[in-house]
Amino acid sequence: LVGADADGDLGEITFGTGFSAPGGVLTYAGPALIVRAWNDITGTGTVTASTTVTYNRYDNGDQAALTVNLPAAPADGQECTLAFFDAITTLTISGNGNTIYGTSITTAGLGTTISFIFSAGDGWFVSN
Repeated sequence: LVGADADGDLGEITFGTGFSAPGGVLTYAGPALIVRAWNDITGTGTVTASTTVTYNRYDNGDQAALTVNLPAAPADGQECTLAFFDAITTLTISGNGNTIYGTSITTAGLGTTISFIFSAGDGWFVSN
């Protein structure tokens, strides 16, 4: 598959087994694909994770202190994963009005992740 990026530069993408492009239309006939969309959390001080995207990453520079609010009105069974690409000396994860059950983290560094799952009537549970 050959295409141009936003600057007009031509590039080539090679797809593995199961992909074909008959008539210029990309099709896939292999096993199920897992595609993860990431929400970039920006800001300093207090920030809020996405209510619609499960995977949230913080890559906004090292911070002495940061509070991350989980979604305030999650659906039953909703998951929320936080990934950190910077050092956070003092990290607070808030249930945003909901209780958090389990041991959360209080500091983060490059590659730190934590996941939560919401149970209606109970709150957020640490799931990793």
